[in-house]
Amino acid sequence: MDASGTDGERVPGGPFSRSAKTSIGRYPGPARQACLVPTKHQRSPTTEVRGALPGREQITERLVDAATKLLAEKGPAEIKARSVAEAAHVSTMAVYYHLGGLPELLQAVVDRGFRDLDRAFEAVRPSDDPVADLFNMALSSRRLAQQNPHLYDLVFGLSTRGSYRPLQSPPPGTNARSETFRAAFGHVVQACTRLMRSGRIRGDQDPEIVATQLWSCVHGFIILELSGHFTQFRDPVRHVLRSMTTNVLIGLGDTVELAYASHDSALASSANPRLAFYDRTGSGGVTEVPGAEPFPPQAWEVTNT
Repeated sequence: MDASGTDGERVPGGPFSRSAKTSIGRYPGPARQACLVPTKHQRSPTTEVRGALPGREQITERLVDAATKLLAEKGPAEIKARSVAEAAHVSTMAVYYHLGGLPELLQAVVDRGFRDLDRAFEAVRPSDDPVADLFNMALSSRRLAQQNPHLYDLVFGLSTRGSYRPLQSPPPGTNARSETFRAAFGHVVQACTRLMRSGRIRGDQDPEIVATQLWSCVHGFIILELSGHFTQFRDPVRHVLRSMTTNVLIGLGDTVELAYASHDSALASSANPRLAFYDRTGSGGVTEVPGAEPFPPQAWEVTNT
């Protein structure tokens, strides 16, 4: 029996009544917990009952999991508070109570996408060839995008719920990048710093600017490839991406021979990946598994094809 006096049904004056639902802030403490318990029509074998309610972090994680899966399977138009709540086996009010609303839920999905990218980059162990490391990061980004194009579009601001339009650009001079983005991008900056110290490119450059140039090349390539612009090429990675990033590196001071050798080394290692598999349901750590995918498949992969 919940705070309304019945088994999840609406009664006059209860937490599910019209007057009580005008604002989540008006719910009394017990009613706020009741918003996590679906009515008897919504319950499933996986739904908790009163007395065994999951915590806030568990509910949030479940909602983000459900939104990510719906995004992968049906696209951004399906990301609605009700559909996500149903997939997560909680009431619709849980979206508003735990996250604040649909925009905050979408931001949580974006943050997860960048955290997964961060882990994929972290799995690229620094070597004595920073160009190969950078190209391995590029290949990891491409794999993530191919596994879940809708999530990739959302993470990089190419789509909003129900539409495919860039989000409004922040004013010049401001830094609107999230912490999760900065963590992922930081791996690229660190590799570019090592590249400059190696002497392969000119040392009078800002590593963050170099990282941004390479980042733009890689993600511009990924966006165009996902849009079907490279179908005329048998191997777009070799014919377009490798050649483009090589040209950028030559402009920065590298040599043709070294640049191509580094790219080919990265391609050879990616053919037999021995990178990190991140198990979100386990210890939360990163472990090396021979032959495992070099990115977190739970968030980006729907089915194995």
